Amino acid sequence: VNLYPKFEEITKENTYISFFGDSITTFEGCIPEGFATYYPAGDVKTKEDTWWHKTVTLTGFNLLVNNSFSGSLVSKSIDHDYYGSNEIRVKCLERDGIKPDVVVIHMGTNDFTHGMIGNTFKEKYQKMIPLKKVYIPVISM
Repeated sequence: VNLYPKFEEITKENTYISFFGDSITTFEGCIPEGFATYYPAGDVKTKEDTWWHKTVTLTGFNLLVNNSFSGSLVSKSIDHDYYGSNEIRVKCLERDGIKPDVVVIHMGTNDFTHGMIGNTFKEKYQKMIPLKKVYIPVISM
């Protein structure tokens, strides 16, 4: 099998970024309606104070969707169905028929605090990662 690289120029004007995260990536009014939010809180008083908004500003990319839910887990939770490997939630990374060019995942902390560790967590995370088939590239943090 021969593999050949394909390069496409990424410019600020034509690159759409979506975020897929937990509470660290939320901000009231910046996530889908009905999703639980954590921020504003503490030192994060405006969306400009968030790490994800700073990422958008520094890269110059176009923010497409911030699909983040406070308390979100990679694996299914008894509390809600907004877990990372849920296909419905993965579909919410696009808007108005536009798919993101870059997806940043910031999820997993809540799984750890709920006892999901080791190979079990790895299996659940790997189940979530097939969103790479839909959205490439994916950056996991």
